[in-house]
Amino acid sequence: MMTSQIENVTAQDFEEKVLHSDLPVLVDFHREVCLPCQKLWPTIAKLAQAYGEGERIRVYKSEDDQLFERLKVQFVPQLILFIGGKDHWIDRNIRSLEGLQKEIEEILERK
Repeated sequence: MMTSQIENVTAQDFEEKVLHSDLPVLVDFHREVCLPCQKLWPTIAKLAQAYGEGERIRVYKSEDDQLFERLKVQFVPQLILFIGGKDHWIDRNIRSLEGLQKEIEEILERK
């Protein structure tokens, strides 16, 4: 079971939490029963902690079917980084904490 202090985001609060955020937002689209999602989860929790748990980047998780449909998320785990309300990166591969941080930092440097 995945447990963390990371908040959920749903279709109802997506605009407020993600699209209108003053910080970049990483959303982890997952399913509790998904083994690759469970394998990735500790890395996501460490990533949130490494970025100051909302001080530099906000991290949310979602299992909301309406949000999956809205964003056309078909496979899990899927990570989407939003900056200024736009998705700048989509990742469907399981990566190390260092690999995720490197990709995020490269995107942040360009923006």
